[in-house]
Amino acid sequence: MPRQSAEAAALEMVALPAPKLPPPADITEEQATIWRAIVDRLPAAWFGSDNAPVLTELVRHISYARKVAQELEAVQGKSGPANRKLMLSLLRAHALQSNRIADLSTRLRLTNQSVGRDRSEVLRKNEASGPRPWTDWGQQPS
Repeated sequence: MPRQSAEAAALEMVALPAPKLPPPADITEEQATIWRAIVDRLPAAWFGSDNAPVLTELVRHISYARKVAQELEAVQGKSGPANRKLMLSLLRAHALQSNRIADLSTRLRLTNQSVGRDRSEVLRKNEASGPRPWTDWGQQPS
């Protein structure tokens, strides 16, 4: 490979990292923190204006699920029919939030399930290598 001249090296483009998608103005500070935690762990091109509304709803659902979980913690251990009804209602609300979080995370390709790996490729990767135990039955190793 030939050496590069100083002029050619000076003209080489330097790739600057693309800016991360900032949180929208219409979410709370807690939700903005969740937004940044998700966006910062992925490449900048992962999120754009096309999927920002889905990400916005995901961070809202995560925030709502945390609030419902806090309410569940406060109600837990208390007895009485009114508390039982409240507990059941909160458990339903938490299950709904959890399902929405899982669904939106998959749609945004944030989960392992959504990566789209070929199942047969994964199975082949996990296969043991070497001879099958029944093919060399009774043979002495050399």
